[in-house]
Formats: sequence, structure tokens, C-alpha cells
Amino acid sequence: MDAHRIHYRIGNGSGAANALDGLGELYRVHARYREAEKAFSDALGIHRHIGNDLGAGNALLGLANTYLAQSRTLEAEEAFGDALQIHYRIRNILGLANALDGLKRNAQSRDQDMKNACDEALPGKLHHTQNRYLETEEPASKALAIAGHNAHQQSQTAISQLFAELITLLVSKQSKGMETLFKEEAEYARTNNHAARAATWRKIGDIQAARSMYTEAKESYHFAQALYIQIDNFSGVATAQRELGILYIQQHRYEDAERCFTEAGETYAEYHDRNGEAKALDGLTFLHGLRSEISAAQDTCRKAREIYTSIGRPLSEICTYATGLLQVVDENLIR
Repeated sequence: MDAHRIHYRIGNGSGAANALDGLGELYRVHARYREAEKAFSDALGIHRHIGNDLGAGNALLGLANTYLAQSRTLEAEEAFGDALQIHYRIRNILGLANALDGLKRNAQSRDQDMKNACDEALPGKLHHTQNRYLETEEPASKALAIAGHNAHQQSQTAISQLFAELITLLVSKQSKGMETLFKEEAEYARTNNHAARAATWRKIGDIQAARSMYTEAKESYHFAQALYIQIDNFSGVATAQRELGILYIQQHRYEDAERCFTEAGETYAEYHDRNGEAKALDGLTFLHGLRSEISAAQDTCRKAREIYTSIGRPLSEICTYATGLLQVVDENLIR
């Protein structure tokens, strides 16, 4: 009896799915693609049924590679894309690398298929005239250029999507409700505690931003900045400016966000707040990644790592994840 059937009989869904994954790989290696496709599809169904995201992502990779081996590039692209989303969601760097590599290989395969088709269609062979060859060569070259552009676009889109979800690592999480914070702000105002008031207005702004109350959030951050200025706390001013940058990202106002992160970083540097400077660089790293500006993201991420290391602080969560993600992207980017 097959291993996956044994696992089914004893109620071991995970074991059955894993056995099917192994069977799928074996079939694929021996070019028995129909059987491989069925095995991976069955495994995917089981992994999804039992809530095993890692298994589902890996089964999708197996299925995508099976499609790719048959030059079924559209189906492969969809499966690699689905796998990429799952591995991103569960923060599995190895799975991300494999999915990005698959998308790259799939794009290259599609380009080669187009090149072969163009070569066969070119009438500029030995028995054709040179003029006729030149007439056909130009549109063929354009077609190949378009294919290369599409592959690059596909890669850029995947990178941007991966960074887009990192916003959750930038946005502050507030445990208190807005009503409680307003009451606290009123009490701090009564006692002239400007530092506590400013911090409270920033928290209120975070909640408003999370609720898409963008105008109100902007006002709250500006209130915080005004209070920080009164007590000459310019690192606080920079922190509120950095939070404004995050707000602008949520509104897709990327130029404004870049200006805020840059200004915040300059203020932190002027007042020797190295930790704040690194956090401003984290914001720029995220923004560059979101815009698929990989070289710029690598540069700001490297600078942030250097600062965290120099001051003896652990890397921030976003810096840690961006470092791994950028390494994967650099190794698998379709150029």
C-alpha cells in the first residue's frame, strides 16, 4: 500500500500530504508530469484542509515546477505567485527565495520560447534575401524586448508587494483606546506635563492613522511636534516627523514620506540620537523597497544595521526582515 494511503488510514493528514509531496517530486524527476501534478494537487488540498501554510506553499512550488517543466508558463506563474504570497505571509525566507527563483526561471523560459518562435518565423535564413530578413528582424527584436520588459515588471511587482506588507512592522500598536488617551491628555495638560502630552498625541495619531482618519492623525502629530518644540525636545519632533512619514506611506504620498524620513534622520543626527537615526533609515528602506528601488533600499538598510551595531542595540524588526528579504531579492532579481 502507498505511504500516503497508510497515513490516510491512520488519520495522519500531515504525513499523507508529505508522502504525496515526495511522490510528486519522484514523478516530476521521471517526467511523469500528469501523476506529479495530481500528487502535488492532492497534497495541496490536504495541507490547506489541515491549515498547514508551509506545506501548502511547498506543494504549490512543486506544482509550479511541474508546470514549468512542461512549458506551461502561465499556470507556473500563477502557482509560483501563490507560493510567494504564502511564504511571505509566514515569513519563510527559503520559500520566498524558491518562489522568486521560480518566477525568474519561468520568465526566462517564456522568453526563450518566444525567441525560438521568432527564430523559426524569421525568413532571413540562407534561402531568403537580406532585405526580407531585415524586414522581419526588427519586429522580432521588439517582441523579445517586450518579453524581457514584462519579466522585469513581474519581478518588480513581486518585490513591491513583498515590501508593502512590511507596513505592519512600521506602524505602532496602541493598546489603549482613544477615549482613554484623550482623558490622559487632558490631565497632562492640567499639570503642564508637555512631554507626556506630546507622547499621548502621537499615540492618538497612531490610532487615527490605523482607522484611516488621515487628516486627524496629521493634526495630532503636529500637536505633538508643537509640544516637543516648547520643551526643546527635538528628537521628539523628529519622531513625530517620522510617524508622519509612515502616515504618508499609508496614503501613497511617497515623495512626502521620503521628505519626512529624510528630515527626521537629519534632526536625529544633529541631536546625536543614533537610535532615532536608524529608525528613520528603516522608514527609507521600507519606502525604497516599496518602490522597487533595490540598490537604494540595500544602502539605507546597511546604514541602519551599522548604526544598530555601533550603539549595541538589536536590529529593529523591520531592519531584520528587510535584510533577509533584500538578500533573497538580490539573488533572484530578474534584471
